[in-house]
Amino acid sequence: MNYYNTSNLNNSADKKDICPPDMWAKVSAEELKGHYDIGMAFKNGPRGWTMDSIKIPAGPVVEFDSLKTRWWGKGVLPPSAVHIKPGELAYKSVQSHRKSSMTFEKGKPVFILDDRAGTPWVMQAYSMFVDTTLTYDTLNKLGDKLKLPAG
Repeated sequence: MNYYNTSNLNNSADKKDICPPDMWAKVSAEELKGHYDIGMAFKNGPRGWTMDSIKIPAGPVVEFDSLKTRWWGKGVLPPSAVHIKPGELAYKSVQSHRKSSMTFEKGKPVFILDDRAGTPWVMQAYSMFVDTTLTYDTLNKLGDKLKLPAG
C-alpha cells in the first residue's frame, strides 16, 4: 500500500492548512481505485503533525482531483486488508517502509501510549477523521475521548 501526503503543498499562506477541506472532499477513494486499477484505496485523514520537524524522502508531486500530494512511503498490509473497513487497524501496528527521522524538541509535549507489553508508542500525527474538532492544542485532553482496547 503506497501512501501520499500533502505536507508543504496546497496552501502557501498557511502551512498548517495543507489539505483544505474543499479540496479533500473532492477526492474519491472509489474513483482512485478505478483510475489506478487497484484493489483498495482509502482516505486516511486529514491529520496534523505532533513532531517539530521531519526529514523524509518524498516522490514527485501527484495530483488527486487537484489536491497536490507526494509519495511518502509504502505500508505492508496482509492480503486480507482489501476487505478492511476504516478504523479496523486502530491500535494495530503496520509495517511502513520509508527512511525518515522525526524531531521532538526538548520541553515540548510528546504524546505516548503504552501497550500491554510496556512498549511506548509515540504519536507522530493526530487524525481529524473521527473528531473534526481535534487540534494540537486539544491533544492534552485526548485520553478522555479514547476508547482503548484492553491493556
